[in-house]
Amino acid sequence: MQTSSTRSIRRVLTGVIGVAVTAGSFGAIAGTAAATDSTPMAAAPPGLVVSYTAPPPTLVLTPYANMEIPAVPDRGTFIPGVAVLADGGAVVLDREAEVAYLVGSDGSTAPAPALDAYPSSIVATAGPVVYGFIVDPPGDGFGVGAVALAGPNAGRVVSSGPAPDPSLYLELPVGALGNGPGGVVDRSRSPGAVLAGHVDTAGTPVTIEGLRAPLTITDTNLVTDGANPERSWQLAIERHPEATAPYAGESPPAPGVGGTSVYWTSIGPPSQLSDPLSPALQSVIAVLQPDGTGQWYSIPEGWFPVSSDVGGTLFARRPEGSGVVELARLDTAATGPAPAAIPPLAAQCDDYEFNNQYPLRRCDSGPAVRIVQQQLQGIDPDLGDDGFFGPLTDRAVRRFQETDGLAVDGLVGRNTWRALTEGQVTGSDADGSGVIDPSELEQAAVAGFPPVNVTMSQGGTTWAVVLAGSADFEDPALLAAMNAASNVGYSPGPTDCDVGAAQALGIDSEIVYTVSVYYASEADARTALAAFAARGQTGVVAQVQTFCLD
Repeated sequence: MQTSSTRSIRRVLTGVIGVAVTAGSFGAIAGTAAATDSTPMAAAPPGLVVSYTAPPPTLVLTPYANMEIPAVPDRGTFIPGVAVLADGGAVVLDREAEVAYLVGSDGSTAPAPALDAYPSSIVATAGPVVYGFIVDPPGDGFGVGAVALAGPNAGRVVSSGPAPDPSLYLELPVGALGNGPGGVVDRSRSPGAVLAGHVDTAGTPVTIEGLRAPLTITDTNLVTDGANPERSWQLAIERHPEATAPYAGESPPAPGVGGTSVYWTSIGPPSQLSDPLSPALQSVIAVLQPDGTGQWYSIPEGWFPVSSDVGGTLFARRPEGSGVVELARLDTAATGPAPAAIPPLAAQCDDYEFNNQYPLRRCDSGPAVRIVQQQLQGIDPDLGDDGFFGPLTDRAVRRFQETDGLAVDGLVGRNTWRALTEGQVTGSDADGSGVIDPSELEQAAVAGFPPVNVTMSQGGTTWAVVLAGSADFEDPALLAAMNAASNVGYSPGPTDCDVGAAQALGIDSEIVYTVSVYYASEADARTALAAFAARGQTGVVAQVQTFCLD
C-alpha cells in the first residue's frame, strides 16, 4: 500500500514534475523568447505553410471515449494524462484525483486498480504498463517508473530508476516522452535518450517491435525522422506578432498512425494580451505524410492534443468544472488509411524455411516473401524487405487483409497474393489461373546472373550451380545458400531429389539435402558461379537429374 508520506510528497511536487494540460498550456510566461518568426519563413511545400492571417481548415475529430474523473476545484479545464497504446487503445491517468482508466481501441472504458504511484508525462505499452516520472517511495527524489495496470502486480511499481538529470524534467510540454525501439525515450529535452527500458507486468525486460525513433525539429522548423534522416518536412510557420513561447517549451513532433507524423503548436496571441499566461489562440497541427508532404489543420476549439504514437493521435477536452473527460481521435481522412486496431505481434521465428508455394506464412523466406513485404510498405512504411516472413510481416499482412475485406488469417494465399501483386510482378502464368503465382515469378533480375532453365522435365538432366549440401536439413549452411540465391532473385529450396548434386560436392551419405540453381547451359552455370563467388558464396557446377519438380 502507498504510505501517507508518499502521498503528501507527490502532491507537493505535482506542479513541478508533471504535465498539466489546461486551456493555458499553449500560453507563455513573461520574459520568454517570442515564438514568432522575425525573418522570412523558410521555403516549404504549400500544405506545410501556415499563417495566423489565414488559419488552415479545421481538423475533423472522431469521438472515441468518455469517462468520469472528478473535477478538482480551481483546476478549470485541467486534462489528465493520456497515453495511446500501439493497438489504438489508451491509458488515462489523473494524478490529483488518483484515478486511472484503461480504454479499449473500441472506446470501452474500465477503471484501473488503485496505483502505488501515479506517474506524470505518461506513456504506455501493452500489458498494459504505464511509464512516467514518479516520486521514489522513500520520498527523496524522483525517477522514471513503470506501473503494471493488470495481472498479479496490478497497481504496483514493477520497475524504476533515477532520472538522468532531474533539472531537465521539472517542467515538460505535452508529449515530452514517448516509446522508441530501445524503451521509453525523451522526445523533448534530449531527443532519443532512453530513460527506461520496456517491461511486462512482472517487470521483466521486453523488446517491443514496430515502434519508431523520435523525430526532431530545428529552429528553422525542419522536422526530421529519427530513424531515417533522409525523410524530412520543412514547415513554414508565421505566428502573430504578440505570440510568445509556451511556458514549458513547444511539444515535440511525434509519430502517428500508418507511418504519419504530427506536430502541434499555436500561431495566435494570448487570448488576453495583458496576460501572457492566458490561453493561446489558434492552435494548429501538421499531419506529415511519409513522402515528405503534409497538411496543417486548425484544432477545434476546446480540444487539446494529449498523446501521439504509432497507435494514433488523441485529443481531449473537459468542459469547465465538468466531471467528464472526452477523448477523440485524429480522423483517418487526415492521416491516411489505417485499420481501427493493430493486431498483436506473433512470436519470433526460431528459423525460416524457403517457400514459393501457397500459402506464404510466418517463418517462410524467399523472393516471394520479399515481394509481399514491398507491397505492404503502403500499410507499414517502416517494414523492411529482407525476404523473411517474421512477426512484423505477419502483422502487416493481417492489417492489409482487414482493410481490403479479406479473411484475416495472416496467410498469403491466392486471394491475398492477387490483391497485393496484381500488375506488380512479372513471370509466366503456367497454370492459366490469371495470376502469376509465387512459383511462377520471373527469376534472376540482378545483373550478372543468367535466367534459370525453364524447360526442365521430371527426371531430365540440366546444368546447375550447387551452392550447399548437408545431411542435416536444418544446417545453417543451407539457409545461408538459400539467402544468397534469394538476394539475387532466385528461389531454390533444399531438396534431396537432385541426383548428382551431392556427388559434385563430395558428400557421401544416404540422404543429402542440396541447394541448387538450374541453368539451360554449362556456360550460364559457370557465369552464375563466378557471380556468386564475387558475392562471397561458394559452389560447384554440375549436371544433375531433377526428380522433384512440381
